[in-house]
Amino acid sequence: MGPSRNEEASMTDYKDFQDALAKQDYDALASAIATISDLDAMDSFGWTPLIYATLRDDVKAIEMLLASGCSLGACDLGGLTAFDHADLNGNQEVRSRLSG
Repeated sequence: MGPSRNEEASMTDYKDFQDALAKQDYDALASAIATISDLDAMDSFGWTPLIYATLRDDVKAIEMLLASGCSLGACDLGGLTAFDHADLNGNQEVRSRLSG
């Protein structure tokens, strides 16, 4: 099952978030985070902003998202959390940050 209609509405903000994350432009990332109405909503691929930051091994972005109130328990379509993705990728620094 994909994102709900409500969650899809927030996906329009994900492009700016993804662009800023890819460029490691943290000022733009902060602005993008502020525009996302639900930081735990999945995009069309079933990933949350925290999962994207985790997959990019971007600890600073992870810290920004956590400070903005995203949930460590939010899952992707397969039921995996950001911590699970960090564990699968073997990134100890990210795992440590996501362990609470």
